[in-house]
Amino acid sequence: MTRIVILGAGTAGTIMANRLRRLYARDIRSARTTITVVDQDERHVYQPGLLFLPFGGYEAEDLIRPQRAQLHRDVALVRETIDRVVPARLSITERRHRASEIERGRRGVPARGDRFSRRAGALV
Repeated sequence: MTRIVILGAGTAGTIMANRLRRLYARDIRSARTTITVVDQDERHVYQPGLLFLPFGGYEAEDLIRPQRAQLHRDVALVRETIDRVVPARLSITERRHRASEIERGRRGVPARGDRFSRRAGALV
């Protein structure tokens, strides 16, 4: 079974979850693949729209929607604070100390030594 976990349900996480759901629709229907989004917020803020708030292009309430309404019904939403990601163990520890194993061999972590991984390592 393939388990896809997306950390964060901002604009990028939401778009990625919904696009992957389309790509893996057949596998999801046959229970060979699941997609889970982990985010602590109940509300989704359309961040690109924030640029237009000072100019009257949008009102604040126009940019906020329920998180669940932004994701396809086949995408699971877990409302948790992410405590840490441990790439060596391929696991995610949530605030309640549950660990969600990520499928071995499928890593969203850049190769060691590239510029992004060095910067990301400084944040962990």
